[in-house]
Amino acid sequence: MKKLRIMWLHSHLSLPSGGTKYVLEGIRELSKNHIVDLYVQKTTPQFEQLFKKAGINITAMSKYSTGDILFWFHFSKQLKNELKFLKNQAKSYDVVVSSMFPMNVEANALGLPHLQSCFQPYAFFWDSLMINKLPFVQRLLLKFAKIKFGKLDIEATKKSDKVVTVIAGVQKWISKVYHRDSIVVHPGVDTSFFKPTLDLNLQNKYTGKKIILHSTDWTPLKRTNWLIDEFVSINSKINNVVLLIMEVKNVGVEREKVIKKINDKKIKNIELCGSVPENLLPAYYSLADVCVYVGIGEGAAAASYIVLESMACETPVIRTNYSLEEVEHGKTGYLFEKDDRESFEKYVIEFLTNPKLKLEFGKAGRNFIQENRSWKKFAELYEKNLFEIIG
Repeated sequence: MKKLRIMWLHSHLSLPSGGTKYVLEGIRELSKNHIVDLYVQKTTPQFEQLFKKAGINITAMSKYSTGDILFWFHFSKQLKNELKFLKNQAKSYDVVVSSMFPMNVEANALGLPHLQSCFQPYAFFWDSLMINKLPFVQRLLLKFAKIKFGKLDIEATKKSDKVVTVIAGVQKWISKVYHRDSIVVHPGVDTSFFKPTLDLNLQNKYTGKKIILHSTDWTPLKRTNWLIDEFVSINSKINNVVLLIMEVKNVGVEREKVIKKINDKKIKNIELCGSVPENLLPAYYSLADVCVYVGIGEGAAAASYIVLESMACETPVIRTNYSLEEVEHGKTGYLFEKDDRESFEKYVIEFLTNPKLKLEFGKAGRNFIQENRSWKKFAELYEKNLFEIIG
């Protein structure tokens, strides 16, 4: 097999999000057989160090990206400067991969075969559920950005040689927004790392407790506030239950609302865990009796690493039915309609009170991950699509 020289373009690395993990682990696996270099508009010293520690060459080209207001006001000038740099670099590569707008725009201008990784249609333009939950000023700014640059996103996606996405549930949305077919390449889970793991400190701290685990970035679509209300009801029926909330970030309006609610209503047995270090994640997943994912959204909440990683650690999962590709209902966990409080509570209580069921579902979940969600399988299918567009 020919060793490819792959140029990967990504917008920014600023949070330990699913997109960041996808880029990190995807490049790490592809780099076993190919040369892959990552170019981003913006990163932080923390993430630059993380990627370099993984053996990934990373180049940051600018000070701003899509999360910065100044980026949108200097959009054309910044892309022009980045493209001047990238065109010179592109001479050393066989193919370009883009993930996240506006890198699809830049990739098309490099004269290389272009594979676009589309986690979902660009959320800040096309995810009305998410946008409508943002503050008024943010909605206004995004409306301006969409009017001015939304067409660029559509045109760039139409021009890319191939589009891949993470789950079949996003394919219809890509087709609707971009009028493009897409191919599913499921992201993987490292089951040699994410496995049943005992941490004595955690075990001693929560001895005799029943643990519900949740992860949030405090965006409204994660519905952590909704979960707090449900926990109050569960807590009144089950003794010694604790809700642990892992935080991707520890700031935000939604976070302030939740803390105020907890204090005003004197809700007990809820712990905000902050950002849990990567090396402790398997222990937290393994500690839990059940992991819950209550998010909504066509794309932003369609795929979740916490679901897959919990399953790899033999912890059953309850999640909204926005994705049907992660949890097999009644075998590895349960699916529920977003407002079906009765079913959600029933499923949580089942796992909290039936250790045998937890064990059975947990083992089935890990088997599913081992058989269907390896990074090796990801790389093999990704390679196949790269070679097809190179010809």
